[in-house]
Amino acid sequence: MDQEQLQRILDEVLIAHKVEQSRALDYYFGFMHTLAEAHYVPAKEFFLMGLDDYRSGWREFCLKAIGFHYNLSSEEHILNKIRQMCLTDENEFVRLTATGVLGAQSHWPDFTLILVLQNDASMGVRISALGALLDLAHLPSYIVIEEEKKLQQNGIEPDMAQLKRIIEERGPDKTLLLDI
Repeated sequence: MDQEQLQRILDEVLIAHKVEQSRALDYYFGFMHTLAEAHYVPAKEFFLMGLDDYRSGWREFCLKAIGFHYNLSSEEHILNKIRQMCLTDENEFVRLTATGVLGAQSHWPDFTLILVLQNDASMGVRISALGALLDLAHLPSYIVIEEEKKLQQNGIEPDMAQLKRIIEERGPDKTLLLDI
């Protein structure tokens, strides 16, 4: 897709974003995903702006777009915004997405993820924070998935003890435990 086509898509999304009763959001999310997949730089500013949208669906998708499709390693201000969303967004799905983004973009140990693991009201968000921390500890994804499933199936609370146990038993680098 060329730059002109991407700009037309962005223009349509910008118009839809301003209109309350626009088409189904899923329709525009497909366009937004196309922009994110293309790493279209002008769309990145829209996605960043969307992190503050009053509609949780827009916040969640803008978070997915910017967090999973753009490299944020040198953009600490964006990572800090995402950390704040982990801690304070009223929508559970936005917080869950934010933990996943930090697991993909942050570094061990991300203390915001530790706070979420210890304090979030939603077990799903706490499990996601645990998984994100395990990702940052470089555990293979199949182990992270197995451990998350084990916690859910057995009704085990995700907490610091579980994080330490999993790293001790299955982690490639036990010295990471010294950092938490």
